[in-house]
Order: sequence, then C-alpha cells, then structure tokens
Amino acid sequence: MADCTLKVETNLDGSAIVEDWEHNIDVAGFCFLDLTSNYVLADSLVKWIKGGRKPIYIGFSSLTILEPDEMTQAITQAPEITDQRGIISKGWGSLGNLAEPADFIYLVDKCPHNWLFFQYAAVAHHGGAGTSVAGTKLELYQVALEIDLGHLRRRKKERRMNPIEKAGIG
Repeated sequence: MADCTLKVETNLDGSAIVEDWEHNIDVAGFCFLDLTSNYVLADSLVKWIKGGRKPIYIGFSSLTILEPDEMTQAITQAPEITDQRGIISKGWGSLGNLAEPADFIYLVDKCPHNWLFFQYAAVAHHGGAGTSVAGTKLELYQVALEIDLGHLRRRKKERRMNPIEKAGIG
C-alpha cells in the first residue's frame, strides 16, 4: 500500500474537496432524496405557514421521548416567550399532545425536510446528521439542543433489576 497524504475540506453541501487521492476513490458526501414528489401537503399546514412570519422548526427526529407530553409542553414555551411561531415535528418520540391548542404552534406528523425546511426561519433539533445537513444545506440558523437521555439509562437499569431491588429492600 502506497503512502498517501490527504488534505480534506468540506463544502457546505457535505461534499468533500480532496487532494492527493487516487483516481479510483470517490467521495459521495450526503444524498438528498426528493421526497416531495408523492407527498400531499395538508391544506391546514400550507394555510398556517402563509398566515404569518416564518416559523422555527422544533423536532428530535428519531429520538424516543419517554414523557412526550411533558416535553411538548416544555418546548412550546420557547416560541410563546419569544413571540415566535413554531412547527413541532412529532417524530419517533411522539411529541405533540398539547394540553390546549395554541395558534403559534403547528403539529406535524411526517413531512419531507426538503419542502418544509424552505419554510423555516431556524431549526431547533437534537443535532442528528439528517436534520443538521438539511438545515446547513439551506443555510438556516440552527440550535442543537442537549437532550438528557439519562432517563433511558435509568429505565434500562430498572428493567434489569429483580423485584426485590425494584422494591428497594434488597
């Protein structure tokens, strides 16, 4: 194997600029699928987006949230306090059960990033690769939120405990 010195820089679109690589090495970067070709937007979503200034996306994609109702109530406070509009993506964590409807929040189940992200002023998310790249590609302001997953570790430990340990007597 020949020695090879690499200099790698990355473009905003995720593609790499590589010097000194052999001609048979390809760098793919990120793939962007056009998922909107068969997607039908809800009329209520289009009307809501056109009804005010650009909203902030709030979502955690594939993170599983053990207490989704509490998390939804907590994240709803940020747009309310800052007088913003927000779209909450329910994601795998099942976010989106509001105690009371709020006109500054729209809840969305599934919607392709390549359409919806054009509608946003900013993106608040868990820092996953897909959401980060989608936001970066469109040069959106992004905030990667630290999510405490300690509750997941505690739940796993609780499941492994025997009944005596769970009762706190052994």
